[in-house]
Amino acid sequence: MGAAISVLSAFLAWKVVGDRAVADDAAQTRSLIAAGRFQEAESPLRRWLSARPDSGEAVFQQAVLLFTGKGYARAFETLERARTLGFDARKIDRRKGIELVRVGRSEQGEALLRPLLDSPGKSDREVFESIVRGNFERYRLQAAASVVDRWIRELPTDASAHLWRARIGLRTRAEVPVLERDYRETLRLDPTSDEAKSGLATLVMQDKRYAEAKVLLEELCSRKPDDYEAALCLGKALAGLEDEPGALRELERAAALAPRDARALTELARFDLRMGRAEAALSRLDRGVKADPADAEARYTRGTALAKLGRAEEAKADRDSAARLRVDHDVMNKLVEALYIRPDDRRLQYDSARWLFEHGHPEEGMRWARKILQAEPNHRETNQLLADYYTKAGNHALANLHRTLIGGGP
Repeated sequence: MGAAISVLSAFLAWKVVGDRAVADDAAQTRSLIAAGRFQEAESPLRRWLSARPDSGEAVFQQAVLLFTGKGYARAFETLERARTLGFDARKIDRRKGIELVRVGRSEQGEALLRPLLDSPGKSDREVFESIVRGNFERYRLQAAASVVDRWIRELPTDASAHLWRARIGLRTRAEVPVLERDYRETLRLDPTSDEAKSGLATLVMQDKRYAEAKVLLEELCSRKPDDYEAALCLGKALAGLEDEPGALRELERAAALAPRDARALTELARFDLRMGRAEAALSRLDRGVKADPADAEARYTRGTALAKLGRAEEAKADRDSAARLRVDHDVMNKLVEALYIRPDDRRLQYDSARWLFEHGHPEEGMRWARKILQAEPNHRETNQLLADYYTKAGNHALANLHRTLIGGGP
């Protein structure tokens, strides 16, 4: 009997130690994932799963880690396995909804998240942000603005909510004082927000408050020395303050950071023209127009340089081209305004995608095209647009896929 009791005691002690080790691994996994230290969480999670392979929570945390990589299909499957193991359905729906929005399936994601948003309990900033992001990306800006307003009411000290209101305001062409208020409130709550600094600097530049813009942009450039937009804007601010050496330094730096963007080259060319260096200006503008043929300012400024060099016919051609490009850009502006009112209008979505492809912005065009095909996979014009794009890019496999979807065969 004594021997049996000793064995039982040893077993119970071993089990207590084992349970404590599992509890420690579980606590460590939760803490590391909550802190965003995903790689460090892998080892304790592996031990937790090894000891408790049927733990719904461990499987759920495994799904969360999978979502941080590229294994989205497996991650969604793992979430559903956690559900079958009895893990909290509310937490599963929350994570699934957030991840669906992240991969562009925002309508499905919002269907899962809305009930969580409207249920009693603590306000959830990640749920707010996912619903706002999903509506913003689908151009449902009024719906996004409504959720942001509620987000700010419930979590007034969350800087992200005010930044999202500024993003929506930019798209809806809000008044400058309204945008400025949102950027300033974002920075009051989060002084490290680079996006808010950049946005506020752009606004104060419009009002010729160059000294304030300089302070914001110098902070931004010190933190992000490879930020083209910040370098370009700082160059303009310094030019506004009549600091010519500083302006030239920053504009040259911007041009080196993004040699395929025409704007810094155009600003430098304007300096050259003021100094009477028309040949140097023309050289820069030739590069700018080649980099971005749809840049109206580069075309117009090149026309000015050509006129100073006595090349009147070429100057007129560039100025006429600039005028056409400005009209063309007005077309896109009108499309944006119409999309604000009718975000699900397929014709407006397609016209926007086509304009972006035709004017050298394929990444943005692709975003709209995918949005259309997600809702209507056989949309003929969009598939034709992508077939033509991929043919020019030399990707014949994808071009043939889109031709097949419109019945054109490989």
